[in-house]
This record gives sequence, C-alpha cells and structure tokens, in this order.
Amino acid sequence: MNNDRPHSLEEIQTAIWPLTENGTDIKRPAMRNYMADARKVVGERQLPTASGKPGYQLVDVATDWSEFEGLIAQSQGVTKPAALPLKRQALALVRGVPFTADTSRYFTWAFSTSVVYKITEAVTALAHALSKDLVLAGDLSGAEWALRQGLLCDPCSLTLWEDLTDVLLEGKDASLLELHWKAAGTVLESDHVMALRAREHG
Repeated sequence: MNNDRPHSLEEIQTAIWPLTENGTDIKRPAMRNYMADARKVVGERQLPTASGKPGYQLVDVATDWSEFEGLIAQSQGVTKPAALPLKRQALALVRGVPFTADTSRYFTWAFSTSVVYKITEAVTALAHALSKDLVLAGDLSGAEWALRQGLLCDPCSLTLWEDLTDVLLEGKDASLLELHWKAAGTVLESDHVMALRAREHG
C-alpha cells in the first residue's frame, strides 16, 4: 500500500493481514486495537485517528523501498562521482530477502503483485552496476561489499555470484576463495558452482 491517500480499515486489514488458504480473518474490534497499538509506536502525528475522516493515512513516513527509489533517482541526475555515494546509500538499506520475516505470511500480496520481484530486480541491477564502477575505480573491497549487499536480497543470483567470484579472484586471497566456494555451494546448484570455479582458470 502507498500512503498517497487515506485508506479504510478494511483496506489496511487486507494489506497487512490478507486471507490465505489456511488463514482466518480477524474481527474488526481486534483490527482497531492493532491500529491503536501501531499509533502508540509511530505516534499520533504520523498515524492520526480516522475520527471524522474518510480513513487512516500515514503522514511523513517512508519505507526503505521508497527511500531506495529516491536515492536511485537522485543518482541519475548527477555526475558519476557524485552518484557513487548515493548508490552506496541505497544498497546499505538492504537487510535481506524482501518480506522474509516471522510475519511474512501476512504479506502474500507483496508476491502476488510482483512487488518482491521489482525490489529484487532493482537491488541486483544496482549491485551489479555499482560493483563494476567500483572495480574500475580500483575499489575491490567496495565492489565486494556491494555484491554481498545484493546477495542479501537475492542469494541465488548467478550474475552476482559471478561478479563476486571475479572480484575475489582479483584479490588473490586463497582462504577467501575457499570460503566463497563453500558459501556458493549452499545456495547454487553444483554445475553453477563448477562454472564459478572454472573462472579461476580463465
């Protein structure tokens, strides 16, 4: 859900507590209690009551995704050197696979509406592009960090694993490479890991 207009209690309930095959709906009074609890956390100013209004609306609250998009938009309007810190800042927002948490069962809408795919695609594309720029700038550690941030979001991205392999091969640290192959083996198919190892020999 976005916060560009007020939303009814029913819309909010559908977004954050959607019904699933095994799920059960919650009662309206319980949903009102949850809204009251949320207001205590974020504050009355950020989540005003809906009394006398058409619905609830978050005010001055941004998501990591909207902040990510904003930083990328900024980076596209400046010089390449000025864009690098903005892109780093955007990647620093990544903390894991989108909507994967103990409460993920309540966010099935994020998968059915392709929100997760859109976020994953944007993060992996940024990690790939930023790592290339940092390698060209001679910043191998920065490139490694960017790729690992991307893999937090999409652990099975073969493109990012290939990029990370090339960066680590540039560093020529055998101990890191051994850890790298083991880590790759936990998420990639064996033929993909073999292809990664083949890059070590050109």
